[in-house]
Amino acid sequence: MNRIELLQTTANTLLNDKNRTISADEYLTLISSAKTQEEKDFYTQMYNYLLGKKQQEVIAHEKY
Repeated sequence: MNRIELLQTTANTLLNDKNRTISADEYLTLISSAKTQEEKDFYTQMYNYLLGKKQQEVIAHEKY
């Protein structure tokens, strides 16, 4: 499993919804609960991945 697939799988598991993004409050909660820098980095990558995915959707559907 590559990094993108891992991010997608983890996001889907945590959020129980493939189309949902993480709110800023949820992101900060994840970051503050992380025990290591590696966990923080992973949550940051997941947040950025989901945000980018949502931005691509908005652009593709001309919702801007």
